[in-house]
Amino acid sequence: MSQQLINKSRILRLLLSPITLCLLIVFILPAAMPANYWLTRQFFYPDNHYRLTPTQLGIEYETITLQPSSNNTLKNWLLKPKDTPKATILFLHGNAQNISTHIHSVAWLVEHNYQVFMLDYRGYGKSTGSPIMPEVLEDVAAASQWLQQNTTPPYILMGQSLGAALAINHAAISNTPFNVIIIDAPFTGFRTIAQDVLNANWLTWALQYPLSRLIPDEYEPINQLTKITRSPILVFHSSEDEVIPYYHGKLLVESCPDNCRLITTKGPHIATFSYNQHRQMLLDFLNQNLQNK
Repeated sequence: MSQQLINKSRILRLLLSPITLCLLIVFILPAAMPANYWLTRQFFYPDNHYRLTPTQLGIEYETITLQPSSNNTLKNWLLKPKDTPKATILFLHGNAQNISTHIHSVAWLVEHNYQVFMLDYRGYGKSTGSPIMPEVLEDVAAASQWLQQNTTPPYILMGQSLGAALAINHAAISNTPFNVIIIDAPFTGFRTIAQDVLNANWLTWALQYPLSRLIPDEYEPINQLTKITRSPILVFHSSEDEVIPYYHGKLLVESCPDNCRLITTKGPHIATFSYNQHRQMLLDFLNQNLQNK
């Protein structure tokens, strides 16, 4: 089964399951804080099993261990090009599985002499802990800090799907000088994407607004994006995206300052860089914005 289908089925199966929602209403909603915790937890579907390693792709790499808190240890991959890297990319993957199943989205960049730090959030892959907002943003901050302490600029921030939301939130408050930000298949807000999925099922249609309102709104990407003014931002979104509708990417760019550009693509969710033309568009954007950096 493709990664895109896995992502979609997991989102639909649990986040918007009518049975789960009924249980939520009966047993959890009376306590507001547990409901908030439960709802944000449903955006994450970690898998602890590695399905592929950089070695199998002929890529030199190093396992980087981070400890963003006393209770969690993160195991991540640093993919290394053969020559001195043009830049280092901090890559934030989507909501399902782990870095091993998302490696194809960025492995090709190593061939073009980019170094890639692949972060596995708490609970994903070999990382310990349990993922939830906003604690996962601590993981992103730890990776960003490691880059500044152990590598040299320029820096690129890249996020797909849920990782796009995390990237936007991090860039809005980070001290790391990201020279370029790449966003693929983003959603405008955690509340909005929950409403979209609830709206798609007649059993949960009436619950889309009361339930989504329980999700904290301080991390909505569309609100955070306006705070990013120094970095050029390239947004990819497929008009055929079956998981996160295209209008999300369009609205994000429309709300963005003049530093955002939207590229409309074709194909399944987060399959953008399976296509050579999209890879070349990204490379051209990087070359244009990294000159003299």
